Amino acid sequence: MQRTQLFRLFVIGSLIVVLAVCLTLVSGIISERRYLADSVRGEIADSTAHAQTLTAPLIVVPYRKRVHRWIFNERLNVRQQIEEEESGSLTLLPETLVITGDLGTEMRQRGIYEALLYRGAFSLQAAFTLPPDYGVDRQTGDYTFDVPELVLGLTDVRGIAGGLTLAVDGASVAFAPGSGAGSHLLSAGVHATLAPGDTTAQRRLDVTIALTLLGTDALRITPLGSATEVALHADWPHPSFAGRFLPAQRQVDATGFNASWQTTAFATDMRAAIDSCARGECGALDDTAFGVRFVDPVNHYVKSDRALKYGLLFIVLTFAGVFLHEVLCKLTVHPIQYGLVGLAMVTFYLLLLALAEHLGFAAAYALSTLGCVGLIGFYLLTVLRSRRAALAFTGELTGLYAALYLILDSEDFALLLGSLLVFAALATLMIATRGVDWYALDRRAPATAAASGNR
Repeated sequence: MQRTQLFRLFVIGSLIVVLAVCLTLVSGIISERRYLADSVRGEIADSTAHAQTLTAPLIVVPYRKRVHRWIFNERLNVRQQIEEEESGSLTLLPETLVITGDLGTEMRQRGIYEALLYRGAFSLQAAFTLPPDYGVDRQTGDYTFDVPELVLGLTDVRGIAGGLTLAVDGASVAFAPGSGAGSHLLSAGVHATLAPGDTTAQRRLDVTIALTLLGTDALRITPLGSATEVALHADWPHPSFAGRFLPAQRQVDATGFNASWQTTAFATDMRAAIDSCARGECGALDDTAFGVRFVDPVNHYVKSDRALKYGLLFIVLTFAGVFLHEVLCKLTVHPIQYGLVGLAMVTFYLLLLALAEHLGFAAAYALSTLGCVGLIGFYLLTVLRSRRAALAFTGELTGLYAALYLILDSEDFALLLGSLLVFAALATLMIATRGVDWYALDRRAPATAAASGNR
């Protein structure tokens, strides 16, 4: 039974659907390996320190307050005034806060997986103005103030790598574990007990903190000051600045980055955020934090997944080229031969993933391209019965994979380059077939098949 070109196109289309399923399976393998890599990075963070949010410093003053209220004594049938005691705390924020940090990065490895760890030397300088009676201006005689505490908030206190010192007005003060009186605001951190001083007069405290901090993946800072300045330097050349505030100034080059932020209480509305957090709603406080993520630019799982998105397009273009050569040169290529070529192209992505885990993405891409394109070119040498046609297809495939690598390597222009690649491929196909009489080819299909049978 003679088959028309339309039927052959249906068979080739069915093969493409099957190969699309194969690509989906490869995508599942990429997701599985990426999940495993993320799990290992999480384990490394569990044994060192997680991403850090630095919230520092603030002063918390616990208090006890006498409260008088009236009750009705049913036994005596009279109203009586009773005295009760309530407890709470006042939170004082710094007027000025200056934070500088110098960070170094290193890779921690477990098996074939890595996690980025940063170690930062931080200096924090804060100036507090303590108003008379800590700002209580009514019924001050009902208040009994406890010893004030200075609280430094950290997401993961295991990251304190020594070098934690505190000086208040030049005098050294020791930190203690836990967030102390600020536990209702900060779930983790350290605190220091301050000298009570004269609570009836306004006082100024100058606080200096030196801290060496470890963390993974990201660093965030909460700008508590009425005026906050933050300056960070790191040797990581691929920062991703995130948060509610972006750096006012930044410089990124191959040796690392320098970034500085400046905020004021007008922009952060920090007092309202702290008061809201004291009531158990800390979302506004968390939203004010800003900082940097240490992005891994050679994440081969992400790049492999992005490359896979072009897999079906490359298979379609290759099949279209083989089919066009088949009909124009009066050849007959069996669907199994189409399928083998498609499987070789699917295998490219599996090789890319496996090799990238050991050699890095660039070397893995080069070896996978060399192996798969070489195999397809050698196979087409026999299938197309033309050295020239096989070499042409090999060159075209090499150009496609080279273009794909440029797309993957250029994140900012990936969509533009990908769109241009699709347009160029479609334009080439349309121009090459603009003079083809497809109805005439379909009428010649029986004679072509008979001639192939006689040979």
